Amino acid sequence: MTRKQIVADLDADLDRLRNGYDYAQHGYLEAAHREPLSDQLIDAVALVGSEQRVGRQLAELSQLGIQRFVIPVNVPDKMVGLERMAGLLPWLGRDAADAS
Repeated sequence: MTRKQIVADLDADLDRLRNGYDYAQHGYLEAAHREPLSDQLIDAVALVGSEQRVGRQLAELSQLGIQRFVIPVNVPDKMVGLERMAGLLPWLGRDAADAS
């Protein structure tokens, strides 16, 4: 799928987000602009779900050659969030087909 196709598929979702985004609330869990986010948009731009699902997503991305990820820790207990993310490191470099 090309970038143009991805953007076309998400065009309505991106317009809703663009029109309702409040930069003053960026990164806040309770931000009102998170409400127009569809599952399709979230799946296209974020790693979300169980450890196994996120692990498979990381494996797929690393197979594409992506070597760096920006992973904000937007949880109340930062140490717990970091420990969970550290648990995902073994998924990097795995064959996504074998990562089930």
